[in-house]
Amino acid sequence: MDEANAAIAQSLVEPDVGGQSEPTENHHVSRSSSFAILGAGNSTGVPWLQCVINPAVRCKICKNCLDDPHTKNIRNNPCALIRYAHPDGRTRNILIDCGKTFRDCVMKSFQKFGVQTIDAILITHAHADAYLVLPNYTKSFRIQLIYSMF
Repeated sequence: MDEANAAIAQSLVEPDVGGQSEPTENHHVSRSSSFAILGAGNSTGVPWLQCVINPAVRCKICKNCLDDPHTKNIRNNPCALIRYAHPDGRTRNILIDCGKTFRDCVMKSFQKFGVQTIDAILITHAHADAYLVLPNYTKSFRIQLIYSMF
């Protein structure tokens, strides 16, 4: 990690003693940190498209997904959110992976958790299920740091 990114990463976890101490409108105030799994499916997601379009090969799980849009069997690509309660009073949102089904994760979870910004993204591996939508969201969320492990 270069010096500029290291400084940004450090600012995500250390208090800002000389700068702004009040939360901004883009940062949700929280008194505790949290971790949420937003997606826990495989790289293709569930239901599988093959099961959706071809009833002859449709499995029991995918049938359940089609019959019940609220079932817990509907799974997005692996994705998680760390909400870090920073000592300066602002909550930092750190996303782990943002693959092909990330939009669904945003639609289902961000309002529920009060997420209005993403401060950093950690990409765990170089596959589409981990980073495919990254270019689409860097401007929308004004992400300060993107770090990949590959």
